[in-house]
Amino acid sequence: MKIKQFLKNLAWNLFLAATVFHVGTEVCYTARRTYLDRHPSKLRREFYGQFWVPLSGWEEDIEDNRELASRIAEELHRHQILGTVPLKGINVESRNYLKKSFLEQVRFILHGRNRTISGYYDNNSKSVDFFRNTDNGSIAHEIAHSKVDYKLEEDPSLLHRFERISIDKNGRSPYNEKKGRKLEDLTQEERELGFLTEYSITSPGEELAESSRYEQMPEELLFEEIFVKKNPRLLEKIRYAKELKIIPNEFEDYVRIKQDYKEFDGEQNAKKFLEDTDKFLHRNSGSVYECGIHGLRSRVLKHLHQIECFRDGKKPDYELAKIELIKGLNSRFKNREEYTSALYNLRMIYDLRGEKSKADTLSEASREYDKRYSNGKPNLSYVGVNDFLEDNGISLDLHESRKLHSILGGKNE
Repeated sequence: MKIKQFLKNLAWNLFLAATVFHVGTEVCYTARRTYLDRHPSKLRREFYGQFWVPLSGWEEDIEDNRELASRIAEELHRHQILGTVPLKGINVESRNYLKKSFLEQVRFILHGRNRTISGYYDNNSKSVDFFRNTDNGSIAHEIAHSKVDYKLEEDPSLLHRFERISIDKNGRSPYNEKKGRKLEDLTQEERELGFLTEYSITSPGEELAESSRYEQMPEELLFEEIFVKKNPRLLEKIRYAKELKIIPNEFEDYVRIKQDYKEFDGEQNAKKFLEDTDKFLHRNSGSVYECGIHGLRSRVLKHLHQIECFRDGKKPDYELAKIELIKGLNSRFKNREEYTSALYNLRMIYDLRGEKSKADTLSEASREYDKRYSNGKPNLSYVGVNDFLEDNGISLDLHESRKLHSILGGKNE
């Protein structure tokens, strides 16, 4: 009897201790976060001014981890170009249990110490939670959830209709029961249901959000599924993703262009590639792919410059390749990978042309970009370092554009 009473008292005391502990952490959390929200740093003010979405979190997860703000800003900008992003807040959650809110602590207890979880979307507060090490793909995924949720408010039957795309021949849904399985574990029949990532098998809502990762898939895989196999299930899922503005309308055309570039074999099909990409750019002005397309065109033109000048015994000036890179730098959306590639390749062209001072300026511009990126500048995907280039004598004006007929017999650019 005494043991039973002792255990009862112990349980009660532990409950009281846990309650006092968690009330204490909640008070500290609320007080500090309220102060930070009312006295935002320059970084947080700039982020809010750029996107009208508040960025919240502890200093060590934001101000001491500024690159995360740059990564979030790029993905948010990209999603905003595609369509409305109905987010009301972005929170960077601490990995430190003592610095979590009570709800975050409950979530941590339920999920255990699962550090593979890199973000959440809360459809009640219309906000997303990230961690300091969240990758770009997960950032895009959680932002995509806000678009799915927004569409669901207009069309509650959306997920039911989307789920029917993946119903197998026995009338069964593949979702939930296959949670945790790897793609390589799926049968051939299951692969034909149009799944491209492991997490997409979790639920229809997760698969729609996972469609934001399609562009990270290997071009060969996408080309095979879309253009060779013409997988009807995947094509229908892509249609839904485009309808929700998670991926661009020109997604399939971009996949084909990337594959065409991989198969590029020199002068023989260069004219067709340049014509196809020129049509793409005219049809999709301001596309999120614009900077990358100009980069591909520049590489093809650089190759053609070399062929022409070798044939004529002249030294190539790479003018047309240079112009394409400048067009890339002027693109509406300057994602880090393509924009920094354009800076690097433009430096190489100035080196080849013997313009050392301009090449050195491009090197400095690359360092300036890295500095701004590390400092969490939220407008990098809007402006890049074009201001730095102009201030240091690199003209981004394209009035000097000249004819392509010297190489291809084509029309004016």
